[in-house]
Amino acid sequence: MIHIMFTHWIADFLFQTRWVATNKYKSLVALTVHCAIYTIVMVMGMLIYNGVAPFVTGLWNGYFQYKLPELVVSSGENYFWFWGVNFVLHWMIDYVTSKRSYMYWHLDGDMHSFISCIGFDQFLHFACLYGTYQWLLSS
Repeated sequence: MIHIMFTHWIADFLFQTRWVATNKYKSLVALTVHCAIYTIVMVMGMLIYNGVAPFVTGLWNGYFQYKLPELVVSSGENYFWFWGVNFVLHWMIDYVTSKRSYMYWHLDGDMHSFISCIGFDQFLHFACLYGTYQWLLSS
């Protein structure tokens, strides 16, 4: 699960352009672009992790008995639904929190409420990722 959270940080912050960050509260295009880039980076991150981590772990331990994380699903259908659902959930969360955080930062100048809003946004994203990950493991 920690690799999902780390990849989430990369996808949600490092790959968010200035244009997206300043426009997603008012533009559905910017919000959708953000969520599409986020999802692509998350998928790529998981593919890299699932391909590289077992190899590195095997080298570190001197043998290749590392079991691939359960996130790799043989049929691919559950994997598709996992990322599709997370795209929609991410879009819905950011639709609300980007408007609120803009209001707190630009209109009210309330740094504490702005940071609290961003923190709650991240909590919601983590909760969604955790919940859908547990669903994926159980299916």
